[in-house]
Amino acid sequence: MPARPALVAAPLIALLALALYYWDLHANCTDLRADREALYAHLERLPPGTRFRLADFTEFAWNQVRVIARLESTSRELDCPLDWNWPRGERDELLRAGRLAAVIFGQDRALVDYLELRNDRIEFRGVDSILSPATAVFRVVRDGGADGTISLTPVAPAE
Repeated sequence: MPARPALVAAPLIALLALALYYWDLHANCTDLRADREALYAHLERLPPGTRFRLADFTEFAWNQVRVIARLESTSRELDCPLDWNWPRGERDELLRAGRLAAVIFGQDRALVDYLELRNDRIEFRGVDSILSPATAVFRVVRDGGADGTISLTPVAPAE
Protein backbone atom coordinates (compact mmCIF):
# COMPACT_ATOMS: atom_id res chain seq x y z
CA MET A 1 0.00 0.00 0.00
CA PRO A 2 2.68 2.58 -0.86
CA ALA A 3 0.15 4.71 -2.79
CA ARG A 4 -1.93 5.47 0.27
CA PRO A 5 0.76 7.47 2.17
CA ALA A 6 1.42 9.45 -1.00
CA LEU A 7 -2.28 10.30 -1.29
CA VAL A 8 -2.15 11.77 2.20
CA ALA A 9 1.32 13.32 2.02
CA ALA A 10 0.92 15.12 -1.33
CA PRO A 11 -2.03 17.32 -0.27
CA LEU A 12 -0.38 18.04 3.09
CA ILE A 13 2.85 19.11 1.38
CA ALA A 14 0.89 21.30 -1.07
CA LEU A 15 -1.06 22.84 1.81
CA LEU A 16 2.14 23.52 3.74
CA ALA A 17 3.76 25.14 0.69
CA LEU A 18 0.72 27.40 0.15
CA ALA A 19 0.62 28.32 3.84
CA LEU A 20 4.31 29.30 3.80
CA TYR A 21 3.85 31.33 0.61
CA TYR A 22 0.83 33.22 1.92
CA TRP A 23 2.40 33.70 5.36
CA ASP A 24 5.39 35.46 3.76
CA LEU A 25 3.17 37.42 1.36
CA HIS A 26 0.90 38.50 4.23
CA ALA A 27 3.92 39.65 6.24
CA ASN A 28 5.31 41.67 3.31
CA CYS A 29 1.98 43.28 2.48
CA THR A 30 1.07 44.19 6.04
CA ASP A 31 4.59 45.54 6.58
CA LEU A 32 4.12 47.85 3.56
CA ARG A 33 0.88 49.19 5.03
CA ALA A 34 2.36 49.56 8.53
CA ASP A 35 5.47 51.37 7.22
CA ARG A 36 3.33 53.76 5.18
CA GLU A 37 1.08 54.56 8.15
CA ALA A 38 4.11 54.98 10.44
CA LEU A 39 5.66 57.50 8.02
CA TYR A 40 2.38 59.43 7.77
CA ALA A 41 2.10 59.55 11.57
CA HIS A 42 5.76 60.53 12.03
CA LEU A 43 5.56 63.39 9.55
CA GLU A 44 2.23 64.63 10.93
CA ARG A 45 3.87 65.05 14.36
CA LEU A 46 6.70 67.19 13.01
CA PRO A 47 6.26 70.97 13.15
CA PRO A 48 6.41 72.89 9.86
CA GLY A 49 9.93 73.82 8.83
CA THR A 50 11.50 70.79 10.52
CA ARG A 51 14.26 68.94 8.71
CA PHE A 52 13.40 65.30 8.10
CA ARG A 53 16.20 62.82 7.39
CA LEU A 54 14.82 59.76 5.61
CA ALA A 55 17.69 57.65 6.98
CA ASP A 56 16.49 58.36 10.53
CA PHE A 57 13.12 56.83 9.71
CA THR A 58 14.29 53.61 8.05
CA GLU A 59 15.46 50.57 9.98
CA PHE A 60 17.37 48.89 7.15
CA ALA A 61 20.58 49.59 5.28
CA TRP A 62 20.38 51.49 2.00
CA ASN A 63 22.74 53.70 0.03
CA GLN A 64 20.37 55.16 -2.56
CA VAL A 65 16.74 56.16 -2.74
CA ARG A 66 14.62 57.12 -5.72
CA VAL A 67 11.40 59.06 -5.26
CA ILE A 68 8.77 58.82 -7.97
CA ALA A 69 6.33 61.63 -7.24
CA ARG A 70 3.59 60.24 -9.51
CA LEU A 71 3.42 56.58 -10.45
CA GLU A 72 2.10 55.72 -13.89
CA SER A 73 -0.98 53.57 -14.24
CA THR A 74 1.20 50.81 -15.68
CA SER A 75 3.05 50.46 -12.35
CA ARG A 76 2.48 47.11 -10.72
CA GLU A 77 2.45 46.46 -7.00
CA LEU A 78 3.38 43.40 -5.07
CA ASP A 79 0.31 41.19 -5.41
CA CYS A 80 -1.35 41.72 -2.04
CA PRO A 81 -4.67 39.91 -1.81
CA LEU A 82 -7.46 40.53 0.69
CA ASP A 83 -6.68 44.23 1.17
CA TRP A 84 -3.46 43.42 3.06
CA ASN A 85 -1.72 46.51 1.65
CA TRP A 86 -4.34 48.88 0.20
CA PRO A 87 -8.10 48.75 0.79
CA ARG A 88 -9.97 47.24 -2.16
CA GLY A 89 -9.70 49.43 -5.26
CA GLU A 90 -7.93 52.32 -3.50
CA ARG A 91 -4.57 51.80 -5.21
CA ASP A 92 -6.16 51.66 -8.67
CA GLU A 93 -8.19 54.78 -7.92
CA LEU A 94 -5.08 56.64 -6.71
CA LEU A 95 -3.15 55.60 -9.82
CA ARG A 96 -5.91 56.82 -12.13
CA ALA A 97 -6.03 60.15 -10.28
CA GLY A 98 -2.21 60.55 -10.32
CA ARG A 99 -2.16 60.51 -6.51
CA LEU A 100 0.28 57.67 -5.85
CA ALA A 101 4.00 58.13 -5.19
CA ALA A 102 6.78 55.61 -4.56
CA VAL A 103 9.94 55.70 -2.51
CA ILE A 104 12.34 52.98 -3.66
CA PHE A 105 15.35 52.07 -1.53
CA GLY A 106 18.42 50.34 -2.93
CA GLN A 107 21.70 49.00 -1.64
CA ASP A 108 24.48 48.61 -4.21
CA ARG A 109 21.96 48.61 -7.10
CA ALA A 110 19.72 45.96 -5.50
CA LEU A 111 16.18 46.68 -4.36
CA VAL A 112 15.96 46.71 -0.58
CA ASP A 113 12.51 48.09 0.17
CA TYR A 114 9.87 50.43 -1.18
CA LEU A 115 6.88 52.41 -0.04
CA GLU A 116 3.86 53.56 -1.96
CA LEU A 117 2.38 56.76 -0.57
CA ARG A 118 -0.69 58.84 -1.19
CA ASN A 119 0.71 62.07 -2.59
CA ASP A 120 -2.36 63.92 -1.39
CA ARG A 121 -1.04 63.24 2.12
CA ILE A 122 2.71 63.44 1.49
CA GLU A 123 4.04 65.19 -1.60
CA PHE A 124 7.68 65.20 -2.63
CA ARG A 125 8.62 68.39 -4.46
CA GLY A 126 11.81 69.02 -6.39
CA VAL A 127 13.21 65.52 -6.05
CA ASP A 128 14.46 64.48 -9.46
CA SER A 129 17.52 62.37 -8.82
CA ILE A 130 18.71 59.39 -6.85
CA LEU A 131 19.62 60.45 -3.33
CA SER A 132 22.04 59.05 -0.79
CA PRO A 133 21.24 58.82 2.93
CA ALA A 134 23.24 62.04 3.41
CA THR A 135 21.27 63.93 0.75
CA ALA A 136 17.80 62.49 1.46
CA VAL A 137 17.00 65.35 3.83
CA PHE A 138 13.76 67.29 3.43
CA ARG A 139 12.06 70.32 4.88
CA VAL A 140 8.53 69.66 6.14
CA VAL A 141 5.95 72.11 4.79
CA ARG A 142 2.24 71.93 5.58
CA ASP A 143 -0.05 72.98 2.76
CA GLY A 144 -3.46 74.18 3.88
CA GLY A 145 -2.92 74.03 7.64
CA ALA A 146 -2.67 71.12 10.06
CA ASP A 147 -4.92 68.81 8.01
CA GLY A 148 -3.40 69.63 4.62
CA THR A 149 -0.87 67.79 2.52
CA ILE A 150 2.62 67.52 3.96
CA SER A 151 5.15 68.60 1.35
CA LEU A 152 8.74 67.44 1.55
CA THR A 153 11.25 69.61 -0.27
CA PRO A 154 14.94 68.73 -0.47
CA VAL A 155 17.27 70.66 1.80
CA ALA A 156 20.39 71.98 0.11
CA PRO A 157 23.59 70.49 1.58
CA ALA A 158 24.70 73.90 2.88
CA GLU A 159 21.46 74.46 4.85
